[in-house]
Amino acid sequence: MFKGKFYDLNEDLRPYFGTLISSRIAYAEGASANDVLYPGPAEMHFVKGRVIRAAIEANKKQDTWPFVVTGPTSRGIYFSVYESEVWSLTLRPLGWAKYIGIPATQLTDQLFNGCGMEPFNRFSPILEMTASQYSSHDRIAEWISDFLREQADEPPAQADQILACQQALHDPDTSTVAQLADKVGIPTRSLERLCARHFGFPPKFLLRRQRFLRSISQFMLESRKNWSEALDGQYFDQAQFVREFRKFMHLTPREFASMPHPVLDVVLKQRMTDLGATKYANSHPRRALEEN
Repeated sequence: MFKGKFYDLNEDLRPYFGTLISSRIAYAEGASANDVLYPGPAEMHFVKGRVIRAAIEANKKQDTWPFVVTGPTSRGIYFSVYESEVWSLTLRPLGWAKYIGIPATQLTDQLFNGCGMEPFNRFSPILEMTASQYSSHDRIAEWISDFLREQADEPPAQADQILACQQALHDPDTSTVAQLADKVGIPTRSLERLCARHFGFPPKFLLRRQRFLRSISQFMLESRKNWSEALDGQYFDQAQFVREFRKFMHLTPREFASMPHPVLDVVLKQRMTDLGATKYANSHPRRALEEN
């Protein structure tokens, strides 16, 4: 059994983080839920119970850590979750710029121990919060929100440009690097540097990844019958989509569709909404944390 609950952070935190997700996994001892996560921005996971087994390649999964971080990714992450509670938080590019500061290109397609790596270890108190045995999930979510707000101070350099880039990538009408640069309001070469440092990849790749996310979101949330009906309008044809699917996921679309998705089935809609890859991008999560 896999259950998820969603908490929308306070408005001042939303440019930096995605929705806070609390997941409860209940299986017989030794049993697991196996799935594959699409590529995306950096994420932090705080685990109470048996740690997640994960890897970029399906046959290389290994035990991770109670506080596991994934850098920005260009490929799917294969993972297994066991009986545990997991709190997950997406770190948007603006959040990367504000809280991490390391050039994102240095940490792409990697998993690492958040407690043992600066500056991610600044978030390690969240691990202690999520380990509480006597507090409700709603209360833990409030603690996490309060903690994140305490970390907030001045916005990072280039905040307006990073935020504009985040928003422009979510716009399905943005299809070229020139359009993206125009919407951000900087020259193309400056956009290349901005994306490399805070997003982890060149703008052309980010546009490719976004159209892929829109397609997989459409398939998973709307039809699950025909990939051709789910293709984003920026693809020339289905053959191009299949080639990109293989590059991103190391699977064919048919292989992905035939797999059970016990985790994605629960969290996909909200996660894709956070990434601007669904028509629900302006909808509200199930429960919002109120201002104190």
